[in-house]
Amino acid sequence: MDDKVYAEALFVWDYMLEESPTNSNLLYKAGMCHIRLNDEKKALPYFEKAQYSVVKNYNPYLSTETNAPNELFYYLAKSSHSSGKIDTAYRQYDYFMKNVKKKHEKYDLGVLGLSQCTKAKELMADPKPYLIRNIGSVVNTAAPEYSPMVTLDGSALFFTTKRMRADSSNRKYININNGQHFEDVYVSYRNKDGKWTSPDYLAFCEPRKNNASISVSPDGQQVFVYEDINGGDIYLSQLEDTTFSTPEPFEAEELNSEAWETHATISPDGNYLYFVSDREGGLGGKDIYRLKILPDGSWSKAYNLGEPINSEFDEDSPFLGADNNTMFFSSNGPNSMGGYDIFVSRMDEDEKWSAPENMGYPLNSYDDDIFYTTTADGLTGFYSSDKLDGQGDKDIYIVETENSYIKNVAIFSGFILTQDNSMIPKGITIHVTDLTDATPTKIYRPRRRDGGYVLNLKPCHTYQIDYKKDKVDFYNTELYVPCNSSYQEIKHELLLDLINLEASELVSLPVNEQRWEFTNSEFINQLEGAQVSIHEDDSLIYKEFVNKYGQFPYKKLDPTKSHLFKIEEDDIDFCEELVLNLVDDKNNILDTYTFNDECQTGETVSEFSDILTTPIFQYNFGYNKEKFNTKNEALKLYVRGVQQVINAGKEVTILVYSSASKVPTRSYKNNQDLANKRLQSGKSTLKKVLKSYGVDTSKIKFVDESAKVQGPAYNNDAQEKKAVYQRYQYIKFEIQF
Repeated sequence: MDDKVYAEALFVWDYMLEESPTNSNLLYKAGMCHIRLNDEKKALPYFEKAQYSVVKNYNPYLSTETNAPNELFYYLAKSSHSSGKIDTAYRQYDYFMKNVKKKHEKYDLGVLGLSQCTKAKELMADPKPYLIRNIGSVVNTAAPEYSPMVTLDGSALFFTTKRMRADSSNRKYININNGQHFEDVYVSYRNKDGKWTSPDYLAFCEPRKNNASISVSPDGQQVFVYEDINGGDIYLSQLEDTTFSTPEPFEAEELNSEAWETHATISPDGNYLYFVSDREGGLGGKDIYRLKILPDGSWSKAYNLGEPINSEFDEDSPFLGADNNTMFFSSNGPNSMGGYDIFVSRMDEDEKWSAPENMGYPLNSYDDDIFYTTTADGLTGFYSSDKLDGQGDKDIYIVETENSYIKNVAIFSGFILTQDNSMIPKGITIHVTDLTDATPTKIYRPRRRDGGYVLNLKPCHTYQIDYKKDKVDFYNTELYVPCNSSYQEIKHELLLDLINLEASELVSLPVNEQRWEFTNSEFINQLEGAQVSIHEDDSLIYKEFVNKYGQFPYKKLDPTKSHLFKIEEDDIDFCEELVLNLVDDKNNILDTYTFNDECQTGETVSEFSDILTTPIFQYNFGYNKEKFNTKNEALKLYVRGVQQVINAGKEVTILVYSSASKVPTRSYKNNQDLANKRLQSGKSTLKKVLKSYGVDTSKIKFVDESAKVQGPAYNNDAQEKKAVYQRYQYIKFEIQF
């Protein structure tokens, strides 16, 4: 145990406990082995049994010692805390502090534990709407998987694991400190169908040595790894052709020191390197530092971020969002609900960081939550946890959220494809020149594996983008990034002719995995340059021009509000024949809209000008919603139509339909219960709206036609197919007369 060979020590203590199961000294030491092996939950039963025999004059080296020391009560509280027994842990922390002196080395940690228990109850009382799911058995195993790192475009996931390799090359090598295989860095790639490939370890991993991943560059071509040398240093591995090189010390002189450097990450624009160190001069524990690229290409001196990011406690695992101004990191201070929690902070124009915000429960838990990374839009995150639904040990989880902190950034991503689907040739580079700022040209390399690339651009800027093979141009384009304060993505695909070394454009338009597209082929050429605007509850929220393909960028709309699309072009005279589709990045049609003779369309499924010809109103809900917006313009039009029919002396029957998708509900008994609630709530709401317009509802017969659960089976893809599932989340009224 003194030599920190905790797995072997635990075996011995457990063996001795078979002979002396009530020996509190043995129970305490076995529990401490679990603590040192970072498994506080397994330590809890040992401490619970040992707590009844605690003495002040405990001697750990006395062979006849059968008691436990005072600090057992701290570790008992910490283990209860990690196990989610918050009220019990609070009492145990309090008991520990009342029975030791303030100068006890664990006293301040007891104070911290009380604060974290209080914070845990506060956050658990106000859970956030995260959708958290296990990434699945393709990536996770019974061995621990942790430290996930995703590329900006979400195409590759790097992580650390202690599993047995598929080729068994590490079968003989066990780390005696923890009884597991040594750490390896693995990577899994996401196919175009959205599924993860079977992961494999990187070539530089040695079976008798820990190789731990800590971050990846935005394009996935550089991997930072931790090396347990010189107190703990940061090394860098580069993608060379299709293989990652042997890690070398990072070039910045002020990154590594004789202190402990645990983490480093580079910003998406490549101008900053954030790292973690416990070197002297910090605020306490591990702090986050920053290096900056200087005009001559060298790195600056290390700068401590200071307050409010750093504190007297530990800060770790910084990750910079695609906008370069949003930082996610972990801290184990009093604003955590237990161990490390994930926080977020934004940097203003003066490079001042905002007060860190705890990202809340259930993303954060009672145990360590660390190494949180996201894709470019900030809506999909990855982290590691040892939840009960895991494959065995720590697993990697996907986090989907409706709230993105990423602002004012554009991501230019795409692929260079070949006609025979072969790997792109060597020597291809992408040269990007900011024509607005006249800054030096930046050079990027596409991945040879799939021809993919991802770049970080600024809104309101114009760029010259040159594609070269061995410094010879084969395609050029000038790109203007729209002035949009929210996140936007621009996708671009080129088809490369390997013989003539020429490229043709396949698609180039700003999208957010979805786009709007006119499908009337005979009118497309007349639509190019037309301006489409979207109005939300009578207020203009969006304007964009139609490109030569009849497409314009998707904008996420609030499903609780009504929307109106307008084509603002004087010489278009074929409105009634227009069809607008919502299309995803795989060209699947998610929804269809038709225009009236004024080139307007509502976002609801049925938009009409005369109730007598189109007697249906349908409203599509967001996830787990049962109430709809009564200010919806289409609803007002529908009510006026009902009023017209009644005024015409006709007998009116309104059939009521409702539906829930097959996405599991978290707020209702089941999906059928949600569908039933939607039907009753929708019918009640319609009656209230009719009465507010002076309609005599006694002259209307309401018929509950159906409340169904329908649509495609749920496959842990709520974010990817959100629009698909939403089509089956509705209330519908059909008038008969």
